[in-house]
Amino acid sequence: PEANGPEGPGVARNSAAKISNGEYFALQDVDDEMHSDRMALQFKALEELRKNGEEDTRVLTSHGPTIAMPTWFFHRSVYERQGGLSEIGRGFPEDQLFLLRHIYEFSGIIKRVSAPLVLYRFHEECMSLGVSEKSIWTMRLDYLEKHYLSRWKSFTIWSAGKQGRRLFRDLATASQEKVIAFCDVDEKKIETCIKETTKRPKPKIPIIHFSQAVPPLVIALKTDLHEGGLEKNIDSLGLLEGVDYVHFG
Repeated sequence: PEANGPEGPGVARNSAAKISNGEYFALQDVDDEMHSDRMALQFKALEELRKNGEEDTRVLTSHGPTIAMPTWFFHRSVYERQGGLSEIGRGFPEDQLFLLRHIYEFSGIIKRVSAPLVLYRFHEECMSLGVSEKSIWTMRLDYLEKHYLSRWKSFTIWSAGKQGRRLFRDLATASQEKVIAFCDVDEKKIETCIKETTKRPKPKIPIIHFSQAVPPLVIALKTDLHEGGLEKNIDSLGLLEGVDYVHFG
């Protein structure tokens, strides 16, 4: 470390990678405790993924990855094709950038092992506390606009609540103008309008039932928090993720 403290996780992990010769990388924070069967479970999942192909990519939330960085396990080539982790330093979400590049730039697949893998220890000196939610949100929004919204002529935002409105407000003007509707399941919101724009006069964007939504959609809701209801609603429309919709919840 330098005189002013640690240089950041990116520098540490890249240094370790340079002196390693393993075929797979298992990321681990020094203050966390790995379960004894972690790597066996993850290696098995990786082998199953190779055999079966893409299975589940519903993994992102607005505040960071559902698949926490200290549990990542991947082939060395996944690391090397990105040139390693960002070394910008403390306070920068290098794990979020790595994950976004893996998905959007390299069409990478993510597989979640549905079992406890790591005992995460939270304390006042956690480096993650130095990364603001806003910086993660802004980074994800940039990738959303660059890799999806810029290609779409129009789209619908799934969520007429706080998260959907925030997403709309933070979009670039060109992207805001492509929003044709908000959709929701809340009957109290349906058939009303949203006016979350600085344009004058303010355009009224209708709120419709999700079953009437016209793809493509940006789903601004968190998965796994609706007792499976959100996933069932998505599946009922027969939509293809990455083509008909993208998660930003």
